[in-house]
Amino acid sequence: MKKTLFSLKRPMLILFFLIASSLLNQRLSAIAPPEMELNTGHVKQGGLLIVQINLEDLPFIAEQLTISFNDRHYPLRRNESGQYQTMIGISYWLKPGNQHLSLIQGEKIINTAQFEIIAGNFKNSYLYVEASLEKIIRPRDPQTEKRKKHESALIKKARGKSVPEKLWADNFSWPLAGKITTGFGATRYVNDQLQSRHSGIDIAAPTGTEITASNHGVVVLAADLLVTGKTIIIDHGYEVFSSYSHLNSLNVAVGDKIQKGQIIGRCGSTGFSTGPHLHWTITVGGVYVNPTDLISSF
Repeated sequence: MKKTLFSLKRPMLILFFLIASSLLNQRLSAIAPPEMELNTGHVKQGGLLIVQINLEDLPFIAEQLTISFNDRHYPLRRNESGQYQTMIGISYWLKPGNQHLSLIQGEKIINTAQFEIIAGNFKNSYLYVEASLEKIIRPRDPQTEKRKKHESALIKKARGKSVPEKLWADNFSWPLAGKITTGFGATRYVNDQLQSRHSGIDIAAPTGTEITASNHGVVVLAADLLVTGKTIIIDHGYEVFSSYSHLNSLNVAVGDKIQKGQIIGRCGSTGFSTGPHLHWTITVGGVYVNPTDLISSF
């Protein structure tokens, strides 16, 4: 008799949980999903999109939600005001036009938002260099090619894992006072051959001029590299990294905790460079963005 009762209880329990699950899903379906608030409806190529969501008084769990864009999922992170947000770097390779974001719960789209990518209107940049410099970016010998691949892997590894917390505070700042010689996203030609887009901002200044950290963070790379010369990469948390290249000297080492405005090196012309300057870049989620967006976005 006990065995019969047990066999009857189990199907009843399963039925109970199925009914409860169905009622919960119906209740959630009847509740309006969270709205996605965008910092702007029009983002330039290479710009920064900030998506914010208010979950107050809503039965949604932030850890179960992601923002989907361009075949990638972005986690939501709680900010100082108690709301949840994510930052999305808009690649300078993405074509202008209307785009949409999806708010995902599990594998289900529960809301969408639209924005427009507008043309960055990037300028052309022409460099004419001697053969010895050209060989750095267009190597003709196996040894140089091997070194370039090795150093590319070092840079990728440095940006591969970010601190899972926000280290920066307020707006980013200019790391160097000087003349901007090449802007972000410029189409770069070297000896009249197309090379790439310019991933950052070039700021010219006399050799030895102090360079400061654009915000708080941790040094993840400090090395003398073939193309970018003496280079520093700082992790600011949440997959935000800044880098400083072509330095004359390095004042920090890997693992150092850095404060905004701290002197980290001095301006130089190491690596592939035609004169003393700083090549300053910022990546968000592995995408190069215009550093000026982080100077004005927070």
